Amino acid sequence: MTSHGDAQENKSTGGQTLSIITPHTESIRQEIGLKFSNWYQERFKENIKLDWRNVGGSSDTIRFIRSEFTAKPNGIGLDILFGCGVDPYFDLKNEKLLEHCLLSEDILAPIPADNQGTLLRDPDGFWYGVTIATFGILNNLRVQEYNHLLQPKSWKDLALPELHDWVAISDPRNSGSMYTMMEVILQGYGWEEGWRILTGMAANSTSIGRYATDAPRLTALGNTASGICIDFYGFTQVNAHGKTNMIFTIPEDFSILSPDCIAILKGTEHLQEAQRFIEFVLSDDGQKLWMFPVGTSEGPVRSALLRMPIRKDLYSRYPQYSPVQNSPFHESNTVNGNTNSIFTLDNDLAYKRRDLVCGLIGA
Repeated sequence: MTSHGDAQENKSTGGQTLSIITPHTESIRQEIGLKFSNWYQERFKENIKLDWRNVGGSSDTIRFIRSEFTAKPNGIGLDILFGCGVDPYFDLKNEKLLEHCLLSEDILAPIPADNQGTLLRDPDGFWYGVTIATFGILNNLRVQEYNHLLQPKSWKDLALPELHDWVAISDPRNSGSMYTMMEVILQGYGWEEGWRILTGMAANSTSIGRYATDAPRLTALGNTASGICIDFYGFTQVNAHGKTNMIFTIPEDFSILSPDCIAILKGTEHLQEAQRFIEFVLSDDGQKLWMFPVGTSEGPVRSALLRMPIRKDLYSRYPQYSPVQNSPFHESNTVNGNTNSIFTLDNDLAYKRRDLVCGLIGA
């Protein structure tokens, strides 16, 4: 279950050991661990060691936690759950497997309670979003400039006839994220208008990629000018090729945000240290790690983390480091002519009609 080397990712020795179960990558564990160790030493004049536990992806992690609590209902020897999206946190809270974590207003003030109806932190203080994920448009600025193409800034722009042969999409039958993006369009614009946009996007595509990574890859290669993708795939290409060549745009018409969260697990023997870790990842210092590039004084040391921080203020304070063209926290949206329309994806509807939608797209 444990990669014992992970426990040594911090240089600190002695002091308390905090056990964190997470599906996050080694680069995230290393960068967070190093920064937290230094932050903790400077603030509390104590050393602390992080014992990272990795059992696989999000589903494996939640399955393991539940299995352990079945055998040991009062505590499982783990202090923190870090990552796995947001949905499992609702269930774990309802199952009373999380500890309450009350944070100061100074920490919470820059973190929106919700966005467009999506909770970004638990109103009762049992879990908190750390980063956010969304979908959008990867634009190749050089290709657009050379070919005198408009830069699409909304989903409906991708269906404009002047972008014929310049749009990249992938097959939703092979990609959950691609299907979700198409459901966003269908639900946001309605069935008829949504299909008009989707068919226009398909008509503008030279080919439909097999995998979700195909659309951003073809865009980065210059085979197309714009491709739709999940934010991380877009950020990866922007980081590789530079902001003067590539940019990831959150559609202006509407988008959905999903937080990636953190919580203290029931029965922890290190409640104070666990709360301090959560304070760190939500602090200015912790949040900058997700946004700032390698080589900056407050950024990561070895690896760019390529995630969107949940602190709203960072996007206006450091626009030069923002991985997105516009803030993910829209103050208002216009959908179907209605300003300030709140859009929340109906996951049940998306699940029920997936075969129908995928069949129509593949036809």
